Amino acid sequence: MTDAELTIWLGTFKNDSARKLVEAIATRQLPKTAIVIKPLGYDFVETTAGKDIAVYEWQRADLQKFCKKIESPNALIALEDYLADTAGCNRGDILIAPMPYFKKLLPHDLTIMAHTPDNCFKLLEKDVDHRRALESDYLRTFAIRITAPANIRHIIAAKADTILQSISL
Repeated sequence: MTDAELTIWLGTFKNDSARKLVEAIATRQLPKTAIVIKPLGYDFVETTAGKDIAVYEWQRADLQKFCKKIESPNALIALEDYLADTAGCNRGDILIAPMPYFKKLLPHDLTIMAHTPDNCFKLLEKDVDHRRALESDYLRTFAIRITAPANIRHIIAAKADTILQSISL
């Protein structure tokens, strides 16, 4: 969606969160990452950016549980509201920008057929290095971002331990 399309779509909702997002888009006061959760071993991607954010690493099993927990929009909104209450800010200030759990985005194996059906093989099964490279590329970009308005981002980042402890997996 373009900003204009998103603004029109959000304008169809009559709640404070949608109104705040429309205003943020119009004024380019977009939420900023305060907390980012990366797969174990991949925090270096965020910490090298030098931003005022809290960076955490979780085991892949915990990332999977978390992504499953917030699959439905209602569950995601409920968690965002809960985190806002926990952090002592307004509901709608904290937004979670999750990526789908990585298994959904890794390619499925392909059957490669040479000249005859007897000469078939699975590409990723045969080329383990290629599979590892694809998985590593995705894990490097995978992140769950907890965002807040720029003026309270540092406050949310400072409360990251408390906020993340309140999330039960």
